[in-house]
Amino acid sequence: MTQNSLLLLDYYWRRWGKKTGDITYINNLAVISQIIKRPFPVLVVAPSQQGKSTPLVEDIKPNWDKYVKWLGSDFTIHSLCGMDSDGVLQDKTWIINDMTLLLSSKAERTQQRLINGLAEVLSEGYYEYSDRMTQKMKKIECINVGKNGCNMILCITQRSFQKNEEKLIENTFGNRLLKVFYSLTMVEQEELYLTIQERSELVYPKLKKIYEGIPKITKPIRKMILALAKTIYIHQMSTSLIKQAQILERVVLAQASLDNHKVVTEKDIEIVEKIIMTYVKDNDNAKRKLFDLWLEGTYKYYEISRIIERSISWIEKQVNEFKQSGIITTDLIKERDKKRLAYSGTLESL
Repeated sequence: MTQNSLLLLDYYWRRWGKKTGDITYINNLAVISQIIKRPFPVLVVAPSQQGKSTPLVEDIKPNWDKYVKWLGSDFTIHSLCGMDSDGVLQDKTWIINDMTLLLSSKAERTQQRLINGLAEVLSEGYYEYSDRMTQKMKKIECINVGKNGCNMILCITQRSFQKNEEKLIENTFGNRLLKVFYSLTMVEQEELYLTIQERSELVYPKLKKIYEGIPKITKPIRKMILALAKTIYIHQMSTSLIKQAQILERVVLAQASLDNHKVVTEKDIEIVEKIIMTYVKDNDNAKRKLFDLWLEGTYKYYEISRIIERSISWIEKQVNEFKQSGIITTDLIKERDKKRLAYSGTLESL
């Protein structure tokens, strides 16, 4: 019996190519995670015009239409409050296909209010809008997705993500998301263009029923999830290992549900590892570059400062935060010291 996961992966790879196909599969799991009431929001980061939103339009939206709400890229938190009065946002996966345009078209204050509101909806399931007009009219406008909550799939360009990363992270909004990164090579783009006609004629597979309950997780499986979460924790310079483990657990639950498993299996973990782990590392992230250069042990801080274009004080602050959060461990410090000794014969401050 062919599993749903294999049917979808085969289709997505042939339809969109390996990288974009994998990302589309992750987005599909996000939709399923809301169906089983264990949502994990996804932020897809990639260069402009590399197929972030097209699969959402052509595959996710039409084939999972009952479970998604297309929000597009031109709204405010206030307009969402009006939309929610009709109940159309509850128990749905919201698709925000262009966060770059959404943020760039708004004033700083409106941007921050929007990000704060989205964060509050994800964490509390409720957001109350308030300004001078609503206060004067004693009118309550809110987003209330209730006990069933909601989920989000968001797409943003690499450049916009770098520009807005601190803004997204400050209020913990960014820390609630599974962040995935990809970039198509010129050869991959050429292949997609040359085969566009054949790919467009492919038919979406007929899937078997998914398990709409919450699959059980055994202790050995939980240990496997934690091991993978540690890798993401390091790659993304996260502030909470527990939060990364919780996000990844929901990805695994969605994967098991897709294949109608009532108990999470090692095969579910294997598929998640194969698909997810390739895309969790942001190679353009300044913190990630700093960590790699620091671990190499041969660069002084002023050299790192020139390479990543950050001040020495910023570098010192980040290294201290890495140590406090456990990203830089005692074993890593020992490993780095060995490299420094081999390189310069001294452990003097770098």
